[in-house]
Parts: sequence; C-alpha cells; structure tokens
Amino acid sequence: SALAGALWAWLDLRARAASGSAARPAGAAPSSRPAAPFVRGALNAAQALLRVDPAGAERVLADLIRLFGRPSTLAGDAGRSPAPAGESITLDEEVELARAYLAIEQVLFGQRLRVAWTLEPRAGAARVPPMLLQPLVENAVRHGCELAAGMAQIWLRTEVRQGRAVVELSNSVPADAPPPGLGPVQTELHERLRLLHAARAHSACWRDGRVHHVRIELPL
Repeated sequence: SALAGALWAWLDLRARAASGSAARPAGAAPSSRPAAPFVRGALNAAQALLRVDPAGAERVLADLIRLFGRPSTLAGDAGRSPAPAGESITLDEEVELARAYLAIEQVLFGQRLRVAWTLEPRAGAARVPPMLLQPLVENAVRHGCELAAGMAQIWLRTEVRQGRAVVELSNSVPADAPPPGLGPVQTELHERLRLLHAARAHSACWRDGRVHHVRIELPL
C-alpha cells in the first residue's frame, strides 16, 4: 500500500542514520539504538510479508515505529539532543519497547526463537534509564539465537520482591558457548543504574547450565 511504502522509506532513512558515526552521550548504553543491520532485516521481512501477509507486514512496521518513536532510541539522530544522563521512564514503557523489538526478531527467526513473558503489573512503576533493556535483549538474541543450531528461548520476568522491583532476563545458550563475563553491556548497565539510583539499584549476571541470566533490582 502507499502507506506501507511511505513507512518503508521513512524507516530506511532512519536506519541509515543509525549507522552514522554520531558521538555517544555520557551515560548512554553502547547499544542504545537497534543496529542498522537488524533494522534493514526487519524492513526486508516486512517487504516480503507484504505479498503474502499484509497484516503481518503492518505489525512489523508498527513495531519498528514504536522502537524509533522516542528520541532515546536513536541517540545522535539529526535535529535531536541526546537524552540527559539522569532521564528515566517507567519499567512498563521499557518492557513494551523490548516486546516490540523481540516481536520483530521472532518474525526474522521464525520457529527458531521463542519468547516467554511473566510480568507483574506492580513492578511496572519502577523508574529505569531509557533503553536499559535494549542492549540486553540484543545480547540475548545474538548469543542465544544467532549462535544456536536449533531453537533458542528467551524469558523476561518482572516481579515485586520485598518492596523492590526485580527484572530477570534469561536466554538459552549453545553448549559450546564461552563462560559468562562482565562484558561492556553489563559494565554500562551497572553505571547507568548507579547514575539514576545510586546504591539503591543492583544488577548481576550468571549462567546456570545452558541458560544465561541477568537480574536487575530497582527501588519502587
């Protein structure tokens, strides 16, 4: 349709902008915007779906618009100022962006990727830095699904425990995956939580067999 064509051109332009060399603002996550190859893959999937499943194509485009509809999604986008280091949004908002991102990945990977959600509404009021979960879910896909020979799984759970919001993101990993370590994404996660909540927020990552976990505890 003409609308889909216009959305395609707009998102393709923004995908190209995303691959530019804009400087990263202090306190922003290293993957604070979806990678341009992912965006182009999603656009290609939407284009293919237009012929056989127009409604599915519209859902992919709608999810992309949700991802790119906020200034913090494209740090350094033309005409926009980087989000302040102390800016925050609700956990509910952040989870919805993760849901949009993973919905697109499920279209791209098909039956190879399964995602399970267990969300407690009371936890959604916690404040988090914008795009906090984005690099984590990208890592879950990259190290869980892209490297897996068969099906991969991702679980995202939120709950309230002892008056605090707890977020746990888990993903399956291949049997020959290297042992977990404190990579740049986890290091940046610690720093962004510290800037927003000081010592009141905590995060941890570990592996239990063939499942990698990231847990974040936040004040409510």
